[in-house]
Amino acid sequence: MATCALVLTAVVALVLSVIDRQTHRLPDAIIGPALAASLACFAVTDLPRLAVAAAGGVTLAGLYGLLWAVARGGFGLGDVKLAALLGLTAGWVGPAAVWWTGVLPFVFGGMAAVFLLATGAAYRSSHLAFGPHMAAAWLLALAFSPG
Repeated sequence: MATCALVLTAVVALVLSVIDRQTHRLPDAIIGPALAASLACFAVTDLPRLAVAAAGGVTLAGLYGLLWAVARGGFGLGDVKLAALLGLTAGWVGPAAVWWTGVLPFVFGGMAAVFLLATGAAYRSSHLAFGPHMAAAWLLALAFSPG
């Protein structure tokens, strides 16, 4: 059943990346049910391990929530909610996956911003979708984390 949650999160992350890129929105109508379904899948698999996974989700959501509160306009609440989902599923894999899921989006986002600015495809006032960077980071973190 854990595979169910991981596959579901991968599909949802891909869909949300497309939506975020086009609209700069991460809909609650997708994130909420995906989070609930992932929790349910993990709960029937291994309840004690669910606590560790939930700690990953709470940690990332808390950090993104702090960034949302401090960097007005830099992040949306959708990013915070997506962080909860990705942190939950990364937490199932292990602490290293949570760490990289939290750190890599900023590396990817920074690289994309530099590239877009250098090529003139974006300006300092441009808004870039962050969900795709979060999804890519999550996929890489899960692929390369021991666990």
